[in-house]
Amino acid sequence: MCSVGADSKVCLYNAENGEVVFKFEHGGIIQCVEFNQNPVYNDRIVTCANKFRDTPNCIQIWRFGFDESIKDEDNPHGGWAEKVLQFDEQLPMKATKVKWGPFDETVISIHEEGTFCVWNIETQTQLMLVDGHEGPITGIQFNVDRTLMITCSRDKCVKLWETEKYTCTKKLVSNRPFNDAAISPLWKDEVNPKYHVLAGGGVEAREAALVQDAGFETVLFNMVMEEEIAQIRGHFGPMNSISIAPDGKSYVTGGEEGLIRLIHWDPEYLTRKDI
Repeated sequence: MCSVGADSKVCLYNAENGEVVFKFEHGGIIQCVEFNQNPVYNDRIVTCANKFRDTPNCIQIWRFGFDESIKDEDNPHGGWAEKVLQFDEQLPMKATKVKWGPFDETVISIHEEGTFCVWNIETQTQLMLVDGHEGPITGIQFNVDRTLMITCSRDKCVKLWETEKYTCTKKLVSNRPFNDAAISPLWKDEVNPKYHVLAGGGVEAREAALVQDAGFETVLFNMVMEEEIAQIRGHFGPMNSISIAPDGKSYVTGGEEGLIRLIHWDPEYLTRKDI
């Protein structure tokens, strides 16, 4: 596992016991981190950070490894990390999240003015700048093979994009701002496919008392029909993150009120063919 924070540090953990096995100084106020996708060479992370001291607004790629011969007081297991790539001057504005693209050949960043950028790692250039939304893009996720990308925004829209030319294929509209969205892995199920997208968000917590519908529920969309088909209650504050289990039978959400909620679908959801 890996975590980052405003303290400018990157920490790697043993997933079995939660022990910190290596940490290093990154610089800046780090907003996001993700391991590369190659299971054989899972030795890189991509990050985005806000300007702080000598570190500009940037996207960085780091390569890391472990070597007991170079262990020290801070890293008793021994480890090393080297920065192999940085994008900064080309950023349209600071990135809020960044993810690896298909085959680890690109990285994709999202930005507060509604754009996302695709960056070529080999040539170290910006491949494209896309005006994706009319408001800040708040979430970005993919299907398993990263042939589909999903983004959501405070403009109350969720969009699906194919990742060859980054063309928008579906637009899902609701009555609330969104902070995160995910594609159900069951959309390719051979027996009973679920062409579903889950999204969550809501108005800012300070505005909740001023509106009749704060929109804190999870919204279930049919991505083929581009329709909202259900809402699932749970949080009493804005939902900031959502993730669906690999088998599609459950999902987890994180809310601004400090709660993490794990939801399991009823058997009826998995067997019915009309939803």
